[in-house]
Amino acid sequence: MHQQGSHIGKVILNFRNHDFCEVQNGQVQLVIISRRSASDGSASFPLVGGLGGLGRSIAVYMTDRGAQHLTFLSRNARTTDQDQLFVKKLQSMGCEVHLVRGSVTEAVDVRRAVAALLRPLKGIIQMIMVLHEQSWQKMTIDEWNGTVAPKVAGTWHLHNETQSFDIDFFIWFSSLSGTVGQPGQANYASANTVLDGFVKFRQAKGCHY
Repeated sequence: MHQQGSHIGKVILNFRNHDFCEVQNGQVQLVIISRRSASDGSASFPLVGGLGGLGRSIAVYMTDRGAQHLTFLSRNARTTDQDQLFVKKLQSMGCEVHLVRGSVTEAVDVRRAVAALLRPLKGIIQMIMVLHEQSWQKMTIDEWNGTVAPKVAGTWHLHNETQSFDIDFFIWFSSLSGTVGQPGQANYASANTVLDGFVKFRQAKGCHY
């Protein structure tokens, strides 16, 4: 959790019998995807923003259950020792890992990442989060776009570049801030509200989500 650019708390997630859930008409419905889909050893799974703490936990979780081909799209991929250590960890678990350096806000980078997949694409996880906290009165257009574009434009590019694939799931991380908001996070709240609506958009098109 963040407030004014600082961490103010931590939430530990423990995956148990079900992998993911959705909310329909105010009721939590399990399960969106099967364990089999999320751990298909013959498939590729791109993760966007997956080199942070939460993303690494999810990657390890998937690999531990059979996923063998993960691709990470990140602006800073391959630039840190931590990235290399993480890759080696996944490789030691039997996972083939590709780091693609680029921005999900650029359609050409998303297209390049998808083209680099060596196995059939079966699922996408979009978990990027960029915070630029500022009061609405003082927020600049760069602060607005810096937070909104990775979630909104990024998800749109992923949608466009993968429409021809028969995927089992497309998961993007939203936030309760899209409903209740937080001081200084109008940009972040707006981006998450768009993502919530994007679920309905893909449902209407008959897409897996």
